[in-house]
Amino acid sequence: MIELIKVSGHQEGNVRAHDILKLHLHKNSLLVMCGGIYTNYTTMIVEPNDLRIKAACIGDERFGEQFHLHSNELMLKNQGVINYFEKSGVEFYKVLHGDTIENTARNYNLIFSSLFLRFPERVGVVGIGVDDHTAGIFPHSIALHAKDNVIYEHVANEFGERITMTMNALSQFTTFVILSFGEKKAEAIRRVLNDAENDINSFPAIFYRKTSIKSYLITDQAI
Repeated sequence: MIELIKVSGHQEGNVRAHDILKLHLHKNSLLVMCGGIYTNYTTMIVEPNDLRIKAACIGDERFGEQFHLHSNELMLKNQGVINYFEKSGVEFYKVLHGDTIENTARNYNLIFSSLFLRFPERVGVVGIGVDDHTAGIFPHSIALHAKDNVIYEHVANEFGERITMTMNALSQFTTFVILSFGEKKAEAIRRVLNDAENDINSFPAIFYRKTSIKSYLITDQAI
């Protein structure tokens, strides 16, 4: 069940994302955060300082050393989110701990799965790539059919080593806030909204249209 929200640009989009999170986050909620070039958690979380967050975690990560240059955890640190969570008493779980990719994925799957058991409301902030990948679930990814909630894999991408939640994990959420901005994303968004396009293996983000989970797609594109 997808609701399209049109905005003038990514700045307004992140403000609207905050408003949706405020509506859906409460003491029984887990916030799962993914990256994105225009995803701004400073606007969404830190500056408003009014969201009821008990626990939060990262939904996907580019594998490497802790806080490496292209990691989502560095993005969250630079946007002031990690410091905000520490000061606010929010439980925060990140992916990278200086281990091998195999062990990192295995350990994070255990953490992620335990969080899903603790929190009946799971709210995800996700994006859509130009190839309709979402989180770290790329076209024809093993994450589409894996039974675990978190896996690792190598993808044909600039950042090839990935740890990501799976389609199995996505199916257990209660709400999605989907951010997708810029002309390069227009065709990907059209595929997501096109009822005639149903090949999730080729275009994973189509999941958000086909699922019954409440999903808000925030975009600045005229679709």
